[in-house]
Amino acid sequence: MLDTTGNLILSSNDSIGDTDKAYWQSFNHPTDSYLPHMKVLISSAEIHAFSSWKSENDPSQGNFTMGVDPRGAPQIVVWERSRRRWRSGHWNGVIFSGVPYMTAFTTYQYGFKVTRESDGKFYFTYNPSDNSELMRFQITWNGFEEQKRWNETAKKWQVMQLQPSEDCETYNYCGNFGVCTPSGSPKCRCMEGFGPRHPDQWRLGNWSGGCERRSPLQCQRNNNSGGEDGFKTLRSTKLPDFADVQSISSDPCREKCLNNCSCKAYAYVSGIQCMIWYGDLIDVQHSVDGGNTLYIRLADSEFGRSRMPTYVIILIVLAGLAFLAISIWLLWMLKKRLKVLPAVTPACTSSNCEIASL
Repeated sequence: MLDTTGNLILSSNDSIGDTDKAYWQSFNHPTDSYLPHMKVLISSAEIHAFSSWKSENDPSQGNFTMGVDPRGAPQIVVWERSRRRWRSGHWNGVIFSGVPYMTAFTTYQYGFKVTRESDGKFYFTYNPSDNSELMRFQITWNGFEEQKRWNETAKKWQVMQLQPSEDCETYNYCGNFGVCTPSGSPKCRCMEGFGPRHPDQWRLGNWSGGCERRSPLQCQRNNNSGGEDGFKTLRSTKLPDFADVQSISSDPCREKCLNNCSCKAYAYVSGIQCMIWYGDLIDVQHSVDGGNTLYIRLADSEFGRSRMPTYVIILIVLAGLAFLAISIWLLWMLKKRLKVLPAVTPACTSSNCEIASL
């Protein structure tokens, strides 16, 4: 039986329409297209659920796959063989945060869902608000994720959007600790507190080498000297890949990052909670509609504050207290001496002084 969702179901006569008792169904064996009401498993490992065609006219398996990476918060990923080509950004319970167009189309806000089925497993599903429209998501033979809608008038599939649609959406286009801005010139820059790892290549427009930290963090210095590390804010951001998610509030999230020398950045996102990055910050894009705020950990010197060692500060404070104590003692001694001096008798009264002056 081919049902109205496009699912081809093989079952016995007494279980027609019951997918739980089906012998086989096409939704469990997808090829290159994700259809509404199809379920994609979310497990502890990457799920390469969909495979591209080898070419535009050859349906044998190609070089690209699409599926779910559950690490941190789930996200959709396109792979070229085993290498990432594009990712959607993290799922916040409403949208994929790295896909700008999702905030513009209200149909998405109630379409994608994460559901727990009777088998105890979690699945991604997509149920469009308007079932009269025929839609599908496809991984194309040349590595693009396309959303298509059936155009009844033209009798063909019409592309509504595709990813990656420009350079900044290509995975880690600016390298580790780099930030890609679609409207920027150049598009790539290093995060504050970082500089190009290979300056000569960077000037030539080859940004794949990424950036490196200019000043070591406090915990990375041998004598643990200098002021406490701080955080720089990067807003409207497609957050880095490979986050570690913690179920804690914003302030404890900051403290957890600050107390771990391996922590490079953190974010707090409604629907996800605390996100911490212990490795390099990878695939960061700026100026994303619906993006989030990233707090990047930097050395105290990057904030223009004094890096004076603690013992010097203590010596200055002690010297100030000593100066204050000596000043008080001198004032007390001066006051004491003034009290023991003899009183001065005036040479004349006021009336005598007046006569003398005349």
